Amino acid sequence: MKWPALRIFSGPELDRIAMPVGGIGTGTISIGGRGDLRDFEVFNRPSRGFIPRAQGAQPSLVLRTRRCLPSEPAAIRILEGAVSGRHLDANPDAPGPWRPGIPRFARASFRAAYPLAEIDLRDPGCPLVARLQTFNPLVPADAEKSGLPCAVIRVVLRNPGQQVVEASVAATLPNFIGEPVSPRMPAAPDTLRRAWHRREAADVAGLFGDCTGGNPEDEAHGTLALVAVGAASDRVTCRTTWAEGFWTHGVQDFFDDLLGDGRLDERPPLTQPGCAPAGSVCIETEIPPRETRALTFLLTWHFPNRRGWTVDPATGTTRIVGNHYTTRFADAWDAATRIAAEIPELETETLRFVSAFCDSDHPDVIKEAALSTLPVLRSQTSFRIAEGRFFAWEGCGSYEGSWAGTCNHVWLYDAATPQLFGSIARSIHETALLDAAGDDGLLPMRVPLPTDLPAWNAAAADGQCGQILRVLREYRHHGDRRWLARLWPRVRGALEFCWKPGGWDADRDGVMEGPQHVTMDVDYFGPNPQTASWYLAALRAGAEMARILEDHDFAARCDDLAERGRAFLETQLFNGEFFPQKIRPLPKDSKPLPGIANLIPDGNDPANPRFQLGPAVCIDQLAAQPFAHQAGLGDLFDPIHAEIALKSILRHNQKRPLGNHFNPLRAFATPDENGVLLASWPHGGQPTRPFPYWAEIWSGCEHLFAAALIWAGLEEDGLRVIADVRRRHAGHNRNPFDEAEAGSHYARSLAAWAAIPAWTRFRYDAPAGRFSVGRRRGRFFWATGDAWGIYRLTDRTFSLMVLGGRLSIAEVVVAGLPPESRPARVVAAGAPPVRLRLPPPG
Repeated sequence: MKWPALRIFSGPELDRIAMPVGGIGTGTISIGGRGDLRDFEVFNRPSRGFIPRAQGAQPSLVLRTRRCLPSEPAAIRILEGAVSGRHLDANPDAPGPWRPGIPRFARASFRAAYPLAEIDLRDPGCPLVARLQTFNPLVPADAEKSGLPCAVIRVVLRNPGQQVVEASVAATLPNFIGEPVSPRMPAAPDTLRRAWHRREAADVAGLFGDCTGGNPEDEAHGTLALVAVGAASDRVTCRTTWAEGFWTHGVQDFFDDLLGDGRLDERPPLTQPGCAPAGSVCIETEIPPRETRALTFLLTWHFPNRRGWTVDPATGTTRIVGNHYTTRFADAWDAATRIAAEIPELETETLRFVSAFCDSDHPDVIKEAALSTLPVLRSQTSFRIAEGRFFAWEGCGSYEGSWAGTCNHVWLYDAATPQLFGSIARSIHETALLDAAGDDGLLPMRVPLPTDLPAWNAAAADGQCGQILRVLREYRHHGDRRWLARLWPRVRGALEFCWKPGGWDADRDGVMEGPQHVTMDVDYFGPNPQTASWYLAALRAGAEMARILEDHDFAARCDDLAERGRAFLETQLFNGEFFPQKIRPLPKDSKPLPGIANLIPDGNDPANPRFQLGPAVCIDQLAAQPFAHQAGLGDLFDPIHAEIALKSILRHNQKRPLGNHFNPLRAFATPDENGVLLASWPHGGQPTRPFPYWAEIWSGCEHLFAAALIWAGLEEDGLRVIADVRRRHAGHNRNPFDEAEAGSHYARSLAAWAAIPAWTRFRYDAPAGRFSVGRRRGRFFWATGDAWGIYRLTDRTFSLMVLGGRLSIAEVVVAGLPPESRPARVVAAGAPPVRLRLPPPG
């Protein structure tokens, strides 16, 4: 099967690539740009840079070849691109490529359309052309198939010559169970004994790794498996350990053994207590002239002891909350045998999605940005606890998650799960509203884990309002009125919390004046566009949900506040160019509502607040608008004012290049790169102490800004913003699969998916069965979280294909044309397309 690719990297562009391979909530390993295996992050916490090593070995694939000619010698190459001086440290003992003196392939290129990666390897001295393929299944609307603890690694070998070539590929993995990958993890006990065991099952042969003598509640306690899939058992040889010996003996012995006959012979068990064994699985084959062979390996893992992030006051420690994926398999061998049998189907379903997505007429830069940010969901940023619920950090530090709590003022930027995994999107709301919300309506910006422990009594204005808007969006996509009714009392309470005395909108005029904690990690005092955008959207969403549930008095109250709030924004805040902040310090003796003022300790005085916007051009002044469109709310602002404000952000905040821009904090772009600043003060008035991040560039905010530009018809500007983000992640400068902020694999970057529906004006209203798109002609991808597919639009025809999940259809709306109604029906994947003949325009 041909794999699609959206981007091809070569040369120095390979240096920073590390594409995570693993399922949602399972942890990952990464494939490097040269084909090297790195960043083994499967121990329930980040461990960036961790590469297991034992007996002189580390994870690798080694190719042995020999042309079937008299006296033809065999040759060995590691299946990686060449190592150059830029990969090596002056200190030969520093971490770097494994055994850089062993031959590799002279040329390498990396082809990617996440989660698919292909590394093409060529060398004039090798009789075969090699290609490494690796993936983990990704099937929209199916979090189970997309949550498997595995890496499929396939070696495709083509013989362009005239003679038969013997080929063997040996995959090696040290047994690293129990290895402390963080300074905060306990050292492995002296009693720990790790081992590999040779096993076989139907269509599978290889190694199962376990340990004894360790702490069964340790995060690193579990099992591993490395197997050959689909090879005849007599063509698979294994080693459960490399040879013991001094200095390079084990490495030399391994290569000599493989070079000799293309098979691996077992070595005696380890005699040194506590040493970790390196295991190897080898597949041998013959390749006739002009033919191709594919050898498939499968790496699986099973580490059940994930811990929550909230300390239990009764014990002073965190509790084990488990992993959903480990409840599905008994151990790594069980995972290997069951997943191996399903690889053809899982690959087919993954290719169906990725191919449909890549073949869509969305601009390539939008598609590449969207797919390349999905590793957030499969990195250690995200996980599902044993009972199946989804939780997440903001991102990953080197050894720990970065900022706990599925933080609502960061995850509100997530545009991926609502489109691809609706069950996950709904899980986030269920936890926040049903488990963590206070009886007073406060939604903690960070939920506890386990959820029966006390929550942090602190709310973020943008996060709380965004949660309300997102509930409506998820309801529109899913259509389960019972789900909405179950959440509604907490949703309504969250809106009413805004109106409490001493709160955000205590005078109930539709404008937030009280202290508003926001995603910039500061409190804004007085009306400002950043929270106003989300509050206006929350009021409109609240009114809509109230009408759906026949809570008409509350709907009228929300409508009234929304109208008054919008009038204030348009007449009192908009200055003809953009929406600034009106700083309103708290009256001297006033007391903010507990939980809403989360001032950073720095002598901040609410009567003379620091860290404000003032007359700033803020990148997030229209942040809620793309999601409001998705929720069917239409324009939050006067479209003319909105367009003027968006152009002001481009004019004042977009730097192409940054040049001599002054940034006193973190640098996510260099002077020769382009980006959009979080804030600027083009007409003066910058506070003496503005919010600390003002000079930074956050890719997640840029992605949402780009989506707002596209919705407003400023499409080329939106594409330019996204292209600038992706040029900053081009392999030679940063990892294309990791848009970092407060940690790697940062959740805010999932806003890249907001451009997908923006480009087509796609909206779906499940309760009404209404499928709405713009007038752009072409073939386009769509997704609702529970279904996905492709639609085609020409001047006179419309056709809709469901490629995954199920979709209720009763009405199709093409912008500018009368709605086409039809008897409601459910269209499942594989059903014939829904076809319409359209009336002529006008």
